[in-house]
Amino acid sequence: LRLTDAVPYKKGYMYVKSTFPTTMGITADFEYKAWRNVADTVNFGADGFTFFLFDGAITEEKFLLGGWGGSLGYATFSSPANTPGLSGGYIGIGFDAFGNYIRSVENRNGGQTDYLPNSIVLRGPTTATYSQSNIYLASKALGNRSGTLSDIRKRNEIDYNTTTATRPNDNVFYRRVQVSIIKSGTDYIINVKW
Repeated sequence: LRLTDAVPYKKGYMYVKSTFPTTMGITADFEYKAWRNVADTVNFGADGFTFFLFDGAITEEKFLLGGWGGSLGYATFSSPANTPGLSGGYIGIGFDAFGNYIRSVENRNGGQTDYLPNSIVLRGPTTATYSQSNIYLASKALGNRSGTLSDIRKRNEIDYNTTTATRPNDNVFYRRVQVSIIKSGTDYIINVKW
């Protein structure tokens, strides 16, 4: 399954048509590859992807992704004008290669002004109030943080940053993620193993 080609302004998705009560929690385990077959002008690719949960009452006809680019298909976005977040989104766990998902720019709510490339970032639910939708909740930077912003972006934590004509094999680039969400009182405990 390939969600997008290595071209600008694209977003894709895959979701499981299986509902469950949020009181049960969830454990998800998946492997992924993120790479590009064309060079870009800055040689560090972009942007990342989101693991999300959304309201099971949203039908396929009503399901819409959030903004592209730094919004990773989950959060609000400024263009086209005031793109809402993911339809019925509960939680969006962003695997952010470029470092924009954490930022409070492009009409994303909450967050910081600085980039945080190669990180895992958590954003909250989509709400009817645009300015309160998909609020930034938490983040964790991955790997070595030494060097310039450009140096950190060129690292291979979230995506494979070498242009390649074919999908990299597991010896070159392999990632496995486990996400667990457990109900705890009125809150949830979210663990991400990368």
